Amino acid sequence: LRASQRRRPNRSSRGHRDDGRKKEKPNIFAEFIRDAEAELEARSASKETWQEDARRRLKQIHRSTKLLLDLSEDVELKDKKYTNNGHKVMMQSFLRDNRSRSDPSLVREARRAGASPEVHQVKKYNKDLYVKPPTPPPVKKEEKPKV
Repeated sequence: LRASQRRRPNRSSRGHRDDGRKKEKPNIFAEFIRDAEAELEARSASKETWQEDARRRLKQIHRSTKLLLDLSEDVELKDKKYTNNGHKVMMQSFLRDNRSRSDPSLVREARRAGASPEVHQVKKYNKDLYVKPPTPPPVKKEEKPKV
């Protein structure tokens, strides 16, 4: 068939159904809300699985580390200070031995300054020991004789 002989659809019938049914208009707002709710639900479902996966991974790492520690020959690693309670005891003893925190006047001064006692003490040392470098003498410009 030639291009001129092809049957062209009638312009009035383009895009319309002739089977007697009314074409429903899509409610784009309701569709948008449904899509947004589905996306939110999918995100929350993926978060739960992500958290569960992370928890499983962490438990597996904990198990394998504990097993490797039990099988290890290194006596220093098996020391009690590396356990949870041992860590607490060691930190308390370090805190007691910390001279800057055990000095009440330094703690009081640091609290007034809004810093930790260690930082306050270092700032005091810096203020006492800092010597401002002397200002260099100004550079004299030699004037060229005008010819």
